[in-house]
Amino acid sequence: LLRELSDTVTPQGVLAVIRKPTYSLEGLLGKSKIGLILLDEIKDPGNMGTIIRTADACGLNAVVLSKGCVDLYNAKTIRSTMGSLFHIPVITGMDLIQAINELHQDDIVTIGADPHAKVDCFDIETMGKVAIVIGNEAHGISKQVKDSLRSSAKIPMPGKAESLNAGIAAALMMYEFFIRR
Repeated sequence: LLRELSDTVTPQGVLAVIRKPTYSLEGLLGKSKIGLILLDEIKDPGNMGTIIRTADACGLNAVVLSKGCVDLYNAKTIRSTMGSLFHIPVITGMDLIQAINELHQDDIVTIGADPHAKVDCFDIETMGKVAIVIGNEAHGISKQVKDSLRSSAKIPMPGKAESLNAGIAAALMMYEFFIRR
């Protein structure tokens, strides 16, 4: 039965039925220090899981998923979180423009990861109350979301690579936040 239900060749031998937790942005607002990561239509379940796991490792308060992101409960996403899905709140199905407006009302600085930004992520001045935005693997942050952000920053790449994987870019930005916090 486990082999039939599992999508892996060698299932762990554990089955559970759980109630999915629900979280809201409102429950996070009003704190003196806050760190969030907002994902704009991330499609790869491995990237999603890696970002959630890294957000947990960096001590962020929550992960916010836009409408159009891969399903949080995709089997590969769950495996990629390595249990972090159970440690950090993940808010799903958000309208990112609305979420960003709410964050701005709470004086949270929104910073988009953008390879074309003029400022390096290492030169951002404030990191007390911040929401980092990571865009879609193929298209980056959507224009509408980008236009609503307070700031954008690039990760310097002295090599010849054109871009970074979304999970890696998110990790570098989150660790920069962690170091400054």
